[in-house]
Amino acid sequence: MDHKISKLNQQFHDQSSNETPNLLNEEQATNVDAPPSKEIFSGVTIFVNGYTIPSHQELKILMATYGGKFMNYYSRSHVTHVVCSHLPNSKVQQTPFAYPIVQPKWVTDSIKASKLLP
Repeated sequence: MDHKISKLNQQFHDQSSNETPNLLNEEQATNVDAPPSKEIFSGVTIFVNGYTIPSHQELKILMATYGGKFMNYYSRSHVTHVVCSHLPNSKVQQTPFAYPIVQPKWVTDSIKASKLLP
């Protein structure tokens, strides 16, 4: 499993140096206009739980473009924020998430504001 996670992290790093965030729909793209070189998410590592808008892949690219990291598997030692659109209370009580649970809009709003929002 460690080898698989290492390989995924390497792919993420390789992809982040080659891609720009061009996957957002028109409405989101007009709201997200911060310069890609800005490291808004420096020190932030997200884990996406379930279906989200923007999608899992779009969030991955946005995090890479704006200085953050993305984990495919939840890890208490690496993840700083869990991103999800809807998480039932029963799942919140059963999950080991030790960090803030935020909506995908937090990512796009932080980019729009050109700073990390609380």
